[in-house]
Amino acid sequence: NLTTTDDTVIQELAQAGVGNVFGTDIIIATLMTAPRSVYSWDIVAYRFGDKLFFEKRNTRDILNPVETLTVSETSAEPPSFDGNGINNAKDLATEAFYINQNFRRQVVKRNEEGYKLKNARAPFEDEEAEECGTGYKYRKWNLGNGIDGKPVELVCRTEFDGVIMGAGNDVQTLTIKAFNEWDSTQAGGVDWRTKLDVQKGAVMATEIKNNSAKVAKWTLQALLAGTDTMKIGYVSRNNPRSTQNHSILNTQYVKPTEFASNIALNMDNCWGILRCVIDR
Repeated sequence: NLTTTDDTVIQELAQAGVGNVFGTDIIIATLMTAPRSVYSWDIVAYRFGDKLFFEKRNTRDILNPVETLTVSETSAEPPSFDGNGINNAKDLATEAFYINQNFRRQVVKRNEEGYKLKNARAPFEDEEAEECGTGYKYRKWNLGNGIDGKPVELVCRTEFDGVIMGAGNDVQTLTIKAFNEWDSTQAGGVDWRTKLDVQKGAVMATEIKNNSAKVAKWTLQALLAGTDTMKIGYVSRNNPRSTQNHSILNTQYVKPTEFASNIALNMDNCWGILRCVIDR
C-alpha cells in the first residue's frame, strides 16, 4: 500500500496546485478514529511550503501501525501484544491481514473479464502484473478556511475492492472486509458456528464492540471512497489451535452511511478531528 509522497498521481496533483493537504484513506481514517484506538499508531506529517502531507512511517514488516488489522483491540480483555502462542495481538493482526487478502480474492469473480475503469492501471502499479485487485479514486474535499484565511483542501487516494450490478444494471462500487474468529472463549467472543445462523446481529454487535477502532476505519475508508456497499465476511479458524486453515461461515452487505450510524460514527466529529490536526 503505497504511501502518500511516493504516489506519482499525488505528486502531480500537488505540483499542479490541486489541494494543499494530502493523504491516503487509511492514514486519514486513522487520524479520524484516534479517540477509538487503544494501541498506538504512527503517522508522519511533512510540510513543504503551503502543502501538508500525511505519511505512514516506512517499516520492514508487512504491516505497520497504521495498516495493522488489530483483533479484539477494544474488548474488555484484549490479547497481549507479544504473548506466547498464536493468540498474541501481533500474530492475530498478521492472520487478519492474510484472511482479508484471501477473502477479497474468494468473493470476486476471476473467471470472467473484470470491470474496466477509465485508467486501466495506476501509474505506480506493476505493469507486468496480470491484474489489479484494487480500484483507486482520488477525491478532493474543501474543509473550510485555515487559520491563515486560505481554503484547506484535502486530496485523498481512496480504494475500493470490486463492483456489483445494482437495480437497472447500474454499477455499484464495493468495499470488502472480513472479521476473523480466533477463539470464541477469549476476549469476550461468541461462538460463531452456533450464533451466526440465528443471531447474526448479536455476532456483529460483539465484533463492533471488540473491534471499535478497526470497524470505524473500515467504514471511513468506504465513506471516503464513496463506495455504495460494504461486503463483510465472517472467517473462522477450522481449529482454534491452528492458524493454517479457515472457513468462510457467512457474509452480509451493509450500506456505509447506515453502518456509520449503527456504530455511532459521526462524520462531523471525524472531519473536526482532522481539521484540528491540520491546524496544529
